[in-house]
Amino acid sequence: MGYLQDLAAGASTITATKPRVGLDRQSAEALLSHGEIAGNQALGAAYAAANEVSVIPEQTDAGAADTYTITVNLTALGESFTTAGIAYNAVDTVIETAIDVAATAASVTGWTNADISVSMGGAAGIDDGTVTLTFDGTSVAGQPALVSITPTGFTEVGSITRSTGGQGTRPATQALFDMNVIAGSLQASGDAPTWTKPATNGRARPGTNVIRDLALQTIVEDGTEDAYDAIVALYPQVAKP
Repeated sequence: MGYLQDLAAGASTITATKPRVGLDRQSAEALLSHGEIAGNQALGAAYAAANEVSVIPEQTDAGAADTYTITVNLTALGESFTTAGIAYNAVDTVIETAIDVAATAASVTGWTNADISVSMGGAAGIDDGTVTLTFDGTSVAGQPALVSITPTGFTEVGSITRSTGGQGTRPATQALFDMNVIAGSLQASGDAPTWTKPATNGRARPGTNVIRDLALQTIVEDGTEDAYDAIVALYPQVAKP
């Protein structure tokens, strides 16, 4: 089946309560009848589930006796934690242990030690190469996250990058792009989108109810209302009833 059929197939299991989240049967049928993309189109790679990978750049200003803490904000889960001070020359296993201790103390839902894997670009600590955090354990898989560090004794150099943004599958977001409802860049899950309303150029858009239901479904996909709010800004008539 294509991703639209998969998305519509879940309609019967979604309770159409207010505020309604998900496709109701009428919207699902309208989605599949939207002839331009109602075939067996596959879910695009950019919309597939992915684990967060955040990279802390080499801290060239760090040196003897300096420390830093790592803060992890699991944006969709509404949970965060900060490690105790980590020595500038700590290796990957030490950093991973500091993360495990902090996440356990913060009672991160479902947390199991080593759910965030740590690897290093150098052998002698954060001043010898990058530190990469991969969110591949059960409690954090497919979840967007924001990582930051707070240095003590040195000045932070460079910016932490999300080489892969954590996300679950995002079929509703793909449908909104494919059906000419939104245009622009696909934001990493957890980041605020900057979308525009595309010109119709003779292409029919789905009706208000379908756009509304797909917009609401993005809340389920992303765990935040950022995408929904961006769509409502373009189509005020689809705001929650």
